[in-house]
Amino acid sequence: MQTVTHSEFVQPVPTNYIGAIKTFGEFGESYEVLGISRPGVDGDTLMRIRLVKTGEEAEYSFLHMLDDSEAA
Repeated sequence: MQTVTHSEFVQPVPTNYIGAIKTFGEFGESYEVLGISRPGVDGDTLMRIRLVKTGEEAEYSFLHMLDDSEAA
């Protein structure tokens, strides 16, 4: 997994999460990360996701996604 390093921290790279299956929070609905959608605000990136249960596609904050669990 690629990371961008700075002198004091490691910053996650959005492309590393493409193809991941995650859940909203610890027990929420599962979604698949499809790709990068567009730049967001305040340094965020909006990701394209697909809800596993319904197939619906949407945009979702990369920064919020980092707090979500990997689906089992």
